[in-house]
Amino acid sequence: MIQDFKYSSDSKIYPFWAKSADFIRGRDALGIQNSSISLYSKLLPGMTNLTLRLRYYGFYLWLLKKYDELDSNSEFKKSARGQFNFIRRAELILAYYMVNFHKDEQGVIGINFVTKNIDQHFESGSYNIQKGADKNKGTVKNSVYWDFNSGAFGQYYVGSLISLGLVLNSNQNYFRHSDTGLELANAFAETISFEEQNIFLNAIKNGKLTYENLSCLQNFALNKPLNDSTEKYFYEKILFGNDGDNYTKRDGSISEQRKQTISLFLQYQNNSKGNAWFYFPQKNYSKLLQNDLSQCRDAEIGWYLFYLNEQLHYSLETIFWGMLRQMSIIVKTTTDFIDHIQYNTVINLNEKFIKCSEKSLDSFLQNPDWICTSSYSNLPLIRQNIKMKEDFECIAISILTIITIFHENKSKLELLKKYAIDNEIYDKNGNVLLFFIHHFGDLNVSVNDFIKKIIKCILNDHTIVAYKKMGNNDKNLLKFILEDNYLIHIETMEPNFTSPRLRTLLNFLIDLGLLSKDGLPTQHYVNYI
Repeated sequence: MIQDFKYSSDSKIYPFWAKSADFIRGRDALGIQNSSISLYSKLLPGMTNLTLRLRYYGFYLWLLKKYDELDSNSEFKKSARGQFNFIRRAELILAYYMVNFHKDEQGVIGINFVTKNIDQHFESGSYNIQKGADKNKGTVKNSVYWDFNSGAFGQYYVGSLISLGLVLNSNQNYFRHSDTGLELANAFAETISFEEQNIFLNAIKNGKLTYENLSCLQNFALNKPLNDSTEKYFYEKILFGNDGDNYTKRDGSISEQRKQTISLFLQYQNNSKGNAWFYFPQKNYSKLLQNDLSQCRDAEIGWYLFYLNEQLHYSLETIFWGMLRQMSIIVKTTTDFIDHIQYNTVINLNEKFIKCSEKSLDSFLQNPDWICTSSYSNLPLIRQNIKMKEDFECIAISILTIITIFHENKSKLELLKKYAIDNEIYDKNGNVLLFFIHHFGDLNVSVNDFIKKIIKCILNDHTIVAYKKMGNNDKNLLKFILEDNYLIHIETMEPNFTSPRLRTLLNFLIDLGLLSKDGLPTQHYVNYI
């Protein structure tokens, strides 16, 4: 006689084919943000969103020089790990100094760890630098200030230093300064006495540092006024020089877009009174919208294209957000779902739009009363409706925004294309110019079909991108799955903008003394615009 068996959550029998997939989060679900990232990488080379303090550049070059000067028998020269721990200890020492004497400063590596462990790591009158810094094979995760093996230097800063020609990377994974980097190392050392340098180096070697010795390191401070020092001159030489051999344009000339961007940014900060630096790309776009771009510098065109890109990306991600929310509410076949989104999007638009939705896209574009006055004015409205969970209102406004940015940029497309090709960013995924060719190439399609085409492309692009990123591993980035031709919701993600290194630029200009801590221009800024 067969006994009845009751299944419960504790009684699953392997193989259990219904086990859920290992889904993970990802910021760029449509794979379109690389075009914006490539753009701001050209506009602000040598910076990243995580290299937040300028003096770290000089600090690291000084460390690499001092590492070279170590005796060949030093424990730090036995392997790449030795060099990493040499730099890691230095990063932690600087963090202890900054937390003790400048605790309100931002962008300090290891600040959270030091703040949390400042008492526990003070043993027998000294900070135990070795304990909090060294990363060895058996080191427990989160037990040191930084889990990445080569510290913040290797994870964040070295890429920028290599890009600027200051650091070399040998085949043995040792990092060395270049000849130009040696100049910066010497310039940094000029501002610090031999006694202070020896205290710092002995703390690295011994792995311990007393509070009394820590208090003697004030010239290592990240916020130290540079005045008219050689160190300041060197930073200015880097930032206001050309972008380097790695940033040549198609015609072979070397770009100067970082220098141009800094000049534009300083002018903007002066006019905005320093309190709205994050609006710089939008303001540059609105300023040039009615202007002839052929009279503009490369950086002005670059930031214009960047914000045009961002408007498209935010609109597409908003449409995707609304679609995912609808998938979480209803289950439909792909065809029925596309019709559902298209129909409800149209009826959420204004009355004029509803009446013309069967007309051609060309007819729609010929009537300015049917589209927005300015695309960027829609973005706050989209964000407001996202907070209110108004799915179709958000999708509708995003569709109008996409049509509007095409309409208001038709006369600029050739010049923008030339800029993109010259700077080797034209073929990047998510490039707004390629999107325009694909979706506005045939203006005879109806507005309804135009909307359907965008919806289909979003579904397809996400699927392609998710599988491509997944590769051969078992981490699934899909936000929906197709099951027997039905769309099944997994996760909803909100749209977001990329972060184009402007916080880093602001910090650098504050460190140079061209802007105050409030972002206001100092008396020196007029020499750099």
